[in-house]
Amino acid sequence: MHNEYVTKKEFDAITSHPDVIFLYPDALYAQVRTNYDMVSLL
Repeated sequence: MHNEYVTKKEFDAITSHPDVIFLYPDALYAQVRTNYDMVSLL
C-alpha cells in the first residue's frame, strides 16, 4: 500500500489493522478532508 494522502477515517482503519505492513516511508504522509459533492480533496 502506498497512499500519501488519507482521511482521518482511512488512517484510523489502516493503522489499527493487525495485518498492515508499511513498506514505504512516505505512506500516510498527510491528512486530507474530502468533499464528495465537489469531488475534491481539501
